[in-house]
Amino acid sequence: MVLWGYIDDSRKDSTLVLSCVVAEHSVWFWLEVEWQRVLKKKNAVLAAAGRQTISRYHAADCSNCRKEFEGWNVQKEQIPFVSELLAVVYRHRLNVIAYSIDVNDVMKHIPGADSKPDAMAHVIILGYILKGLADNVLGDGSDATIGIIHDRGSYDAVFRNTFNAFIEDPGFPSRKRFSSIGSMSSLTTIPLQVADLMAYENLKEVTRHESGRDRRKSLRLILSEGLMGGFLKGINEETVIEYVAYLNGLPDTLRLALYEAGHMKKPVQT
Repeated sequence: MVLWGYIDDSRKDSTLVLSCVVAEHSVWFWLEVEWQRVLKKKNAVLAAAGRQTISRYHAADCSNCRKEFEGWNVQKEQIPFVSELLAVVYRHRLNVIAYSIDVNDVMKHIPGADSKPDAMAHVIILGYILKGLADNVLGDGSDATIGIIHDRGSYDAVFRNTFNAFIEDPGFPSRKRFSSIGSMSSLTTIPLQVADLMAYENLKEVTRHESGRDRRKSLRLILSEGLMGGFLKGINEETVIEYVAYLNGLPDTLRLALYEAGHMKKPVQT
């Protein structure tokens, strides 16, 4: 069985979330067909009214009615449109592995990461995601393999080098069942738009605890009515501090590879 995991991130202030949405190839195929149908339907309505059509779904832009979504009526357009996309999502069997981190904690507690804390934050979360996939998706005795695709951007090298560091480590579980990692554009890759949706929903789930808001209706629908499994976990300040000891305990080759992946200025000292 061949699985594909699609990763996207979402950010608000210093809070960073990475979400990996996983499914079999056949599931992605039919989900893409349905997702495209929703986009085409909406674009037909927009074009008939002489308004700007959309090239893709983009969570932050759609939620805030900006860029291609500028001028949308929240109640009459944005909410119904996203509801249709959500209906597509919860009709398919997907797994989500997601983690959040406060980039300020990385800058504060990991020596050498202060110049580029975002890069090291991506290294940390991707490592947790890979372990989550190994334990919760590939660790069930099946013969499944998984390939990883992330949204193309400024952290392409960080993703690639972190992935290679773990996959080349003999101590990493299921490492031979991770087939590859690569980047694609969400403009042409529908599963990355799904990953964008889930990253944004997970970000809102993390930040709602800070404000005391209720869980968003969109996420409640996915969790209560859908076939989605998985989890969202937070990497808190204590865990970031523990990560320093984790780095120091790694084999030299893996530790140095992670330093380089995170653009750290110097090794962590014990």
